[in-house]
Amino acid sequence: CDWSSDVCSSDLVAEVRPGISVKTLVAAAQRVIEAAGFGAYASSFCGHGIGLDTVEPPYLRMDVNDVLEVGMALCLEPGIFIPHLGGACIEEEVIVTEDGCDVISRAPTRPWRLPTASVGTGATAL
Repeated sequence: CDWSSDVCSSDLVAEVRPGISVKTLVAAAQRVIEAAGFGAYASSFCGHGIGLDTVEPPYLRMDVNDVLEVGMALCLEPGIFIPHLGGACIEEEVIVTEDGCDVISRAPTRPWRLPTASVGTGATAL
């Protein structure tokens, strides 16, 4: 679940550019989540605009007809939520530029990740 959300967030960043519709962006996120086998648990909300309010349009949902424009600040947060178990949602903040976007998030997205050498040694990942 965590891996799919992380990959989905990275793929979503790669899709951001002026002129792309919110629906196209959300569909890209849904494809990654479905390919990982979590389609039934995908959040219908993949992010939002950031401005004077923390959460404002455009809302990244399939029912929104907005198109991205240069200068928009967005929080991309595709998520996977499994009832009675939990979920994952990796956020990336971006600014739409003329040729794509600039990621302005500065914190690591997965600080709890164990080093590769720990895999298979009995360590438990979160």
